[in-house]
Amino acid sequence: MVKQGNTVHMLYRYAKVSDYCDGKSLKYFANKIHYARLDTDENLPEDKKAAPLISATTALEAKGCEDPRIVEFKNEYYIFYSVFDGEICRVVMAKTKHFENIRKFCYSDKTMG
Repeated sequence: MVKQGNTVHMLYRYAKVSDYCDGKSLKYFANKIHYARLDTDENLPEDKKAAPLISATTALEAKGCEDPRIVEFKNEYYIFYSVFDGEICRVVMAKTKHFENIRKFCYSDKTMG
């Protein structure tokens, strides 16, 4: 989360129960990152879109995107999050100005752990 004036921007992991738990194994690919905004004057959360802000678009993200962190720098928001390809968890980075769309631009070649 990051606060800007009276607005709090929040990213969160989203997955449907039926998508990731079939009673036998976990399916990581259902994890996506959604955006919500909280106006602190009204205390009402607003989910901007039904569609995720960040979802798997590469083989490195094939099994899911999660654990987002936001850093504000020079009027842009940098988002660090983890992705899983089924074998290795990596930290990646994206940026946005208004949480309408993102630009993914950095992939780590180091494993986490």
